[in-house]
Amino acid sequence: MSVWDILEINPTGEESAIKKAYAKKLKQHHPEDDPEGYQRLREAYDSALKQAKHIAATPALTVMDEEEAEGAEGDEAWMWQDEDEEWEEEPDETVLPEIQVHPVRRFLEQVEELYEDFPSRIEPDSWKALLDSDVVWDVEHSQSLQDGLISFLEDSHYLPRSVWEVLDQVFRFSADKEALLERYPEYFVEYILRQINGSMELRYDCFRGSAAIDDVDIEEYLYLREEAQEMLGDGELEEAKDLLDTAHEMFADDPDLELMRSKYFLAVGETDQALASLQRVIELRPDDWDGHWHRAQLLHDLQRYEEALADLDVLLQQEPHNSHVLSLAGRCHLGLGQIEETREKMKLSYEQDNTHINTFVYWYMAGNKHFYEQPPLKRADRRKARLHTFYYWAVVFLRMTWLPIILYTLLEVFFDLPAICNRLFILILLWNLWRMIRSERFIST
Repeated sequence: MSVWDILEINPTGEESAIKKAYAKKLKQHHPEDDPEGYQRLREAYDSALKQAKHIAATPALTVMDEEEAEGAEGDEAWMWQDEDEEWEEEPDETVLPEIQVHPVRRFLEQVEELYEDFPSRIEPDSWKALLDSDVVWDVEHSQSLQDGLISFLEDSHYLPRSVWEVLDQVFRFSADKEALLERYPEYFVEYILRQINGSMELRYDCFRGSAAIDDVDIEEYLYLREEAQEMLGDGELEEAKDLLDTAHEMFADDPDLELMRSKYFLAVGETDQALASLQRVIELRPDDWDGHWHRAQLLHDLQRYEEALADLDVLLQQEPHNSHVLSLAGRCHLGLGQIEETREKMKLSYEQDNTHINTFVYWYMAGNKHFYEQPPLKRADRRKARLHTFYYWAVVFLRMTWLPIILYTLLEVFFDLPAICNRLFILILLWNLWRMIRSERFIST
């Protein structure tokens, strides 16, 4: 039996037809229910894809039966027969009658057509319209349709997050992770979930309406972009550089690619190049959060505080209560010696997140009278500050001495302690008091 008999299609050079036939047969040969049948189907699928390349390259010829081709001599892997000559069927072969196109196969053809139309591919509404087909909601075909779709997406998966979210709403990938892992490769299941949750999101809005993209091999570009992201994440800088350079030569108006280039330049210590890339990101997308945030961090490290504050003001207009942005703004004000502004920003940051360590540290620094001149306090504020300080250090002292106090109290109640125990207890209290005073002096300076 030839691979075409297993797939139940005529020899063809169209890979899409082979993939659709494979998706159809998957329903009959589930890996768990029929592992041997699935293995034969998979081998037939792989072999058919290889033969399809030969058939597509020689349109005037048809491939002979696979078993006859295996006996070919020399370098000729396959034998060919003119289409005009009558094809002789083996006695036990059956010519399949023409049948109506299966709805799952037709749906997968439409998926491929949509994917090939790049402007439509990146629009969620195009996928919503396609997924509104009756076959998608037909329980009888649900598993074979999902198998066929995921098989297609393994090779053709460059989609924006908004489209992955549409697919997730219909097929519930994120809710059925365990079921997916039982049927499909783990690496691809994890890839799907990352695309849905946006943890590795690369955006597509820069391609909308861009005339420059017409001359670009978009699939190759998107492949280079994703590979560069992975290499950067793994710390393989040289490999990432080659990919980034090649992608940048193909298309230079992608803010996400520029962000990756800036990260590479920072990793190798080329701060001027990093700043130039971040400037380009903001030119391409003026309200880009990552562009302003990374540039603000870099400018702060370069002690260009006023420029950093300009970027942070843009971010605070978008998220006024972001503790990270408020804290970095406070640090910039501190670098400029603007103590009141520093304390204001740190207070706001602390109100949003009282565990933010940078906020706590730099807020204390702003209150250090040995380093920064402190503005005079009103009498009511001064009394409030002293009371707050007293309560704080009282709590610290109790946390340092609670165990000795409890032990001494219990022993005093049940036993007649000698005078030396009383002296020892007082020494412990004095020792902890001295430690507390040293801590207060250390923090204040």
